Amino acid sequence: ILIGSPRDDSSGTDAGMIEIRSGRNGSVLRRHYGDRPGQELGTLAIGLGDADGDGVPDYAASYPYALTSVGQGVVRVWSGRTGSEIWAIIDGMSNFAT
Repeated sequence: ILIGSPRDDSSGTDAGMIEIRSGRNGSVLRRHYGDRPGQELGTLAIGLGDADGDGVPDYAASYPYALTSVGQGVVRVWSGRTGSEIWAIIDGMSNFAT
């Protein structure tokens, strides 16, 4: 289960957070936090298919205010297997981490 919490304040006011929970028992499997206040990580959070070819579904989330307070955003995709960033789209430009 993928949960987006754009108003989470764990790493600053409205930095945001996404959380992956077990569909079996609801336990927290992984969390990612916004890097700074106001990013609103998790405004959109979505499960994907297998983006990196390792056989495990991956996931993505948006940071609509990642770069500035005027809405220059980032979408990041993480590996469902490792939690490592696979790639990011930053203000319309791809930045592949692999």
